[in-house]
Amino acid sequence: MLQATAPRASCFAEDPDRPAPDADIFWDAAHDPSVIIAAAEGTCRSDREAFDLLAQRVPAAILQHRGRPDEVRLGIGGRAIRLCIVSGTLLEGPVRLSFQVDGSRQLSIRLRALRAFDSYMRNGRIPLLPTPFTPSPRRMAMLLATMDGVARGWSQRRIAVALFGEKTVAADWNGRSDFLKSRVRRLIAWAETLGGDAYLGLLQR
Repeated sequence: MLQATAPRASCFAEDPDRPAPDADIFWDAAHDPSVIIAAAEGTCRSDREAFDLLAQRVPAAILQHRGRPDEVRLGIGGRAIRLCIVSGTLLEGPVRLSFQVDGSRQLSIRLRALRAFDSYMRNGRIPLLPTPFTPSPRRMAMLLATMDGVARGWSQRRIAVALFGEKTVAADWNGRSDFLKSRVRRLIAWAETLGGDAYLGLLQR
């Protein structure tokens, strides 16, 4: 179930126990320039410009909560398009969409999202879209473990043990090379940075 929250970078709080690949993350258009902002006006099915959410053949999700625009996701994973419907609704039949592209900042990203939507409307297939942040699964796991250690107040050495094992830390922590300590320090610095609001910069790709 999608649960609405107060306005933040993400429009709702996903279940933290849900696997990351299955999570529905609706980033707010104010922070993610790849979200297409549009107004929807009802139209007839014969309209060549009509878009009917209920007739799409790709997975779709819509988030609605009182007083805020409808948030829509078409597709899944790297083949997904996000729309923010600032007026009207997609749940009452075909609509004609009017797109809003304000300002020049991050314009290339906004246009890339619109081109992806245009491709989908013409070909029925969502192109593979670049992701903002694609570290290796192992590096991402190390970052998450480091963030957990920082949140628990662990020392650098204890975090190192959690990441690399007691045997490796015992052999290398006070060795001739400072490589292991430096690696842990970099991970901690990264974790502390992302613990604030710096993670929003990952959306500005």
